[in-house]
Amino acid sequence: MKNQNVLVCGAGSIGKRHIKNLKFIGENVIAWRSRSNLIGKLKKELRIKVFENLDKALKSSKAVVIATSTDNHLSIALKALKLGKPIFIEKPISNNYSNIKKFIKLGKKNIVEVGHQLRMHPSLIILKKKLDKLPSKSIMGYRFVMGQNLKQWRNNTDYKKSYSSKYLKGGGALFDLVHQIDLAIWLFGPVENVFANLANRGKLKISADDFTNLVLIHKNGINGQIQLDMVSPCYRGENEIVTNENIFYFNIKNGTLIKKNKNKEKIISKVSKKFNRNHLFISHMKYFVKRLKNYSLDPACSIFDGIASLNVLMAARQSNKKKKLIKVENKF
Repeated sequence: MKNQNVLVCGAGSIGKRHIKNLKFIGENVIAWRSRSNLIGKLKKELRIKVFENLDKALKSSKAVVIATSTDNHLSIALKALKLGKPIFIEKPISNNYSNIKKFIKLGKKNIVEVGHQLRMHPSLIILKKKLDKLPSKSIMGYRFVMGQNLKQWRNNTDYKKSYSSKYLKGGGALFDLVHQIDLAIWLFGPVENVFANLANRGKLKISADDFTNLVLIHKNGINGQIQLDMVSPCYRGENEIVTNENIFYFNIKNGTLIKKNKNKEKIISKVSKKFNRNHLFISHMKYFVKRLKNYSLDPACSIFDGIASLNVLMAARQSNKKKKLIKVENKF
């Protein structure tokens, strides 16, 4: 490739994380930020070249990381893909279906990686291997929960100004915590039906849902519950899977996977004390960079994986509106 820069679009908390991680793994990094009044501050803070003009930034890159607000993901992705640039697009890929067909058409011709970093967790990889060996009929169901008060998400940031607080920008518990939906699809396969309740229960001054409950019914008959929130007074992240013989319990905070049955409880995977959340982001970014050198590598999270999650998100919104079980349409 002629250009050797990885362009990061967006410089909020996730954008800055990607910039720092790319520099850490030895990549040349440039950035684009839509808010021109903050460009000088970003240059000084991260010591990289920052563009005000997106087209110029794209032409100066070998690959593009899209870390803007969700509602802007696809407009940038389409521009990048038209120029033949591989892209890493943050989750969820969009907050609606507009331009999805164009995205798929262009994405098929290039590298697309969707930022669902939980797929890179060592304990969850072990869990998936164990579940893949079981017949679907032996998996009874699951319960996933994730939440933390939005005020605690980003240091030195007014939560009311973040896109996470705004429905029209793709914020809210449902969309922002879509990792758990992706995890369910990755572990148990396509979702056929969804029932959802999207509530605004807390004291946060936001226009989006802050406490969401989902029931997902997969095509293979496995069903589960997912609870997502932006109001919990402290971080919580748990995954519980019930099978005929065992209960698997994964704690996201400490990275421990436990297998329980009537006779014993056993730790089957745990991470070192040095392991932290950022290791997942670094692992996923390293894999993306590896794909730039080897186009034959399969994505860790493909364009169609991202669309599968979007299909569930859109069905959940419809279910909440109509107050009934909704079939998840696979339109693409």
